[in-house]
Amino acid sequence: MTPPIHIDNAPNHYLQILSSVVFGSLECIGYNPSISIFTKTLRPAQLKNPTSRPSMNKPPAQAQVNSSQTGGQIGGTATPESDLGIDLDVEMGSDLEESLPIDPPQLEIPQDPLCATYSTLISRIIVNDHAYDILELIFSSQGLVGRGTVCYLARRDDKEYIIKDHWVLGGKDVVLNEVKMLREMQGVCGVPELVEYWLVEIAPNEPRTRPLHAFQTRVELVSALQDIVKIQQTAVEDRGILHCDCSLNNAMIEDDGDGTHGLLIDWEFAVHIYAGQKYVIGGTGTLPFMSHSLLWQLSEAVGDPATSAHSWKVKVATSSLAKPPPLIQHHYHDDLELLFYVLVCICIESRGPLGVRHDLSADRSQEWLPHLWSAGTLQAGGDLKTLFFFHPNAHKLQKQFHPYFKTLLPLATQWYHLIRNKGLLNAVTFQEVLNLLETHLATLPKN
Repeated sequence: MTPPIHIDNAPNHYLQILSSVVFGSLECIGYNPSISIFTKTLRPAQLKNPTSRPSMNKPPAQAQVNSSQTGGQIGGTATPESDLGIDLDVEMGSDLEESLPIDPPQLEIPQDPLCATYSTLISRIIVNDHAYDILELIFSSQGLVGRGTVCYLARRDDKEYIIKDHWVLGGKDVVLNEVKMLREMQGVCGVPELVEYWLVEIAPNEPRTRPLHAFQTRVELVSALQDIVKIQQTAVEDRGILHCDCSLNNAMIEDDGDGTHGLLIDWEFAVHIYAGQKYVIGGTGTLPFMSHSLLWQLSEAVGDPATSAHSWKVKVATSSLAKPPPLIQHHYHDDLELLFYVLVCICIESRGPLGVRHDLSADRSQEWLPHLWSAGTLQAGGDLKTLFFFHPNAHKLQKQFHPYFKTLLPLATQWYHLIRNKGLLNAVTFQEVLNLLETHLATLPKN
């Protein structure tokens, strides 16, 4: 599900979503790929008349159809024992005719909608190994946010069924909860009979990913950070590779069907680790998440304290070819420091899970850390982060963290002191950060 966005503050994001809805494929905009659509438009009956379903040869009839929805499964429909009918052509006695001054208006008794015939099939849906012909769209939830629930009247082998199709956020235990409940309620009068169910995959064996700030629980957030630290550790200690650009844009959460775990993408600027660990300026990170050591080196190497974070790469690329490109020292602990900034920025700039943004502009008196770390120049950014660790500033984390992340404040505070107490001569190790994350992960509520 797409996190909420402000169309004024993020117009390009809004246009991307709008373009996907207008020009995207059926799978792109959320249609069930197991359904083959025969007609151009599926118009749910309740949009025409909330209390009626049209028959083939008569005007819409007033009929109330009581049905329980079956999540992601098929339920059999009940067939009435007899049609509702009244003979209006019974010959009236002459005495009765004389006693009635005016004949009452004749009412046309509607045909039972469940007995209506359907000459045109809307579509066909494949459920496991069975093909169901969709006769009518009974219900379709309206709105852009939700599970997109759709209920169809379908037929297979001359027997009619109700199919409920919806998208559920969560793992298989959440998705199949309704199926489990229907099985336990099997045989109870008034509960739909579960015939079969199926899970729709967007693409076979293709994992789904989302940005780190679109976490669902705080446990998932910390667990993903722990996984990314392990990825960095494996890259450095086993493969001799340094990622060099771990930021909020490159830290992801992957759902492979058996749970979620952290994912580190964008290895474009990764380098092999050499003795001395000096590398040509290229991929050294994204400004708000760069370590204070990298920022200081970059400002010195570029040679212009007023160089902005957006123009320093251009300046280096257009420098004289006769002049050798500057080298900087990039260590693994610089990448570990980047993850600390990622955690802090999420806890300040978000106000909950699924990427819900915290409007920092509402309190302009506050010197928000993410804004300070996004300073316009490399030198300013380096100076601010150096002072952040040189002077005790843990209280700023407590003051600026959104209340939703109160349980993560001890983790961020201890991580801050771990970096600060190491100083310039000692480096924070992978194991120290992993132990810190593991300790706090065990104390977080699992829900």
